[in-house]
Amino acid sequence: MDSVDKLIEEGMQMGLSKGRAEGRKQMLLDQLKLKFGELNEADIARVEEADESALRQYSERVLTADSIGAVLGG
Repeated sequence: MDSVDKLIEEGMQMGLSKGRAEGRKQMLLDQLKLKFGELNEADIARVEEADESALRQYSERVLTADSIGAVLGG
C-alpha cells in the first residue's frame, strides 16, 4: 500500500469512528428523552462532550436509572 492509499484508509477509519460516536450520542439522547422527557441544554451538552468511556457508562445506566442525574452522574 502506498502512502496515498494509507492516508485515504486512515481518513476513512477516522470518519467511520467519528460517525459511530455521533450515532451513539444520538441514540443515548433519544433514549434519555424517551425515558425522562425533554432534556435541558446542560444534559445535552454533557452527552455531546462525552468520550467513549463515558458514553458506555451512560448507555448502561440509562437501563436502570430513575433520573437523568443518575445516568449522567450529576
